[in-house]
Amino acid sequence: MNHPTELALMLCAEEAFAADHPTQVRVAEHLAICASCREAVTALSLERQAIAEAMALDYQHSPNPAGSFQQPARLRDVTLASVTAALVTWLVQWSWKSLFEDAVFSGVIWAASTWTPSLYSVSNEL
Repeated sequence: MNHPTELALMLCAEEAFAADHPTQVRVAEHLAICASCREAVTALSLERQAIAEAMALDYQHSPNPAGSFQQPARLRDVTLASVTAALVTWLVQWSWKSLFEDAVFSGVIWAASTWTPSLYSVSNEL
């Protein structure tokens, strides 16, 4: 006896073929005489029904029917890390400019103007 493939049995259990499709007709004729293939189709039909019920139940609790199978997006964490890095970079640049550059250069200018004679004082002495 030539049994249909498991794929053909599964497609028949899923009712994927039209009633007059040649594969459907051949498998239906075989199922009339083979009890083991009938049991396999019955088991596959029950499995399909259980999966459909599970997906319908999940859909009632979640707006996304595949929501429980997907990992949540971590875009918020990436955005927060990017903003934090940008703020730290800006703070380091600002503090370098305001604390070091302005303070040191202002100190050098003050020292130079204090310890070196001005053009006015040199001209007065001449």
